[in-house]
Amino acid sequence: AGPEHTAPVEREIERLQARSDCPVHEDNWDAVMLFCEMETQWNVAAGFGGAARLGIHYPAAESVMRLRRVPLKRRAALLDDLQLMERAAL
Repeated sequence: AGPEHTAPVEREIERLQARSDCPVHEDNWDAVMLFCEMETQWNVAAGFGGAARLGIHYPAAESVMRLRRVPLKRRAALLDDLQLMERAAL
């Protein structure tokens, strides 16, 4: 991906690193970054009473990991971590 595509992610990384109230253990960093990249990829149900997030659109997560060239061996573990954060967010 070109600089115009990676710049928003890099800004988010810098923002999170600058926050002293949001420590992220090094082992969890890739999963947290994937979760941040998925912010626009939530399945949403909307009706007269408003809208509710139903969960992350998993095919988009797979696409992001493929585009970011995440090794195949890491993808299942990252998806597990993503689902854990998704459940906490719901």
